[in-house]
Amino acid sequence: MSLRSASARRPADLGRRSLVFLFLLLLALVAVPVLTHPVPPLSDYANHLARMHIIATVSHNPDLARFYHIEWAVIPNLMMDLVVPLMERFANVYVAGEIYTIASFALIVFGTLALNRALFGLWSATPLLAFPLLYNGIFLIGVMNYIFGIGLALLALAAWVSLRERGWRYPVAVACV
Repeated sequence: MSLRSASARRPADLGRRSLVFLFLLLLALVAVPVLTHPVPPLSDYANHLARMHIIATVSHNPDLARFYHIEWAVIPNLMMDLVVPLMERFANVYVAGEIYTIASFALIVFGTLALNRALFGLWSATPLLAFPLLYNGIFLIGVMNYIFGIGLALLALAAWVSLRERGWRYPVAVACV
């Protein structure tokens, strides 16, 4: 195979504006089910929302304080516990949960885009094929912290791949973060 035929099969470098437009359009499309159902039929989601409400209100609700005490610790899968109660100051727990879910979707697909860019050196629309895959079995279980963690892991992998040729100090510094 010649060099010309290999480059002919490579997808064209998509302009950033076009890619951003497609990303936002597809994100809006996958957000429709989330925005139209305040409590989506996810197995563990209602439990997450209840926990978020308790975390957000236990400090000034004596009835909840009788039964619950928040003990923070450095353990995995706490992103929703950190973000949603803060958002609940400005919106109710349902809207905060919707924002968190859509942000998790955006993070996963953006991580896929960033990883593709790190591996192939150009922005491509191909990673946008991840959008329909967001509604999968893991999501239907409702493990929202894990879903957010997938997006973070994709971004970390993209950073690692991007720094692979810069010597050992940069990747180690990124890994420490």
